[in-house]
Amino acid sequence: MLVRTGYDRHYVGACRESVGAAIEELRRVGASSAAWNQLLPALDRWFELRNPKIEGRDGNPLNEVRVLAASVTEHGSVVVVPRGIKLSPDTSVLGFAEGEEISLDGDSFERLFDAFLAEVEAKFT
Repeated sequence: MLVRTGYDRHYVGACRESVGAAIEELRRVGASSAAWNQLLPALDRWFELRNPKIEGRDGNPLNEVRVLAASVTEHGSVVVVPRGIKLSPDTSVLGFAEGEEISLDGDSFERLFDAFLAEVEAKFT
């Protein structure tokens, strides 16, 4: 599988616009945490081929989205941190600990979304 070492600013902007529209719609309809949780894999998918060497394993927002998205799709929304990723509740954006159930709302998703895109822009554009 090919990995990406960079993303065009237009691609990042398209993600911001598309996911931003989903955020607005979910807020408008008063979505439950199950719907907000499902935006995690959608967000991760936009950048799923990002190079792990550039991403790092230091618990940054890129790692957090990767871990939470996989936890939603593979572990029933219970946080499972893969070996080698240093994701700490004390330094992560949302503060989830290993074994904790993921339950997002619009504000928490948007906080993580903003931090994630800032990290994408810093490391991949």
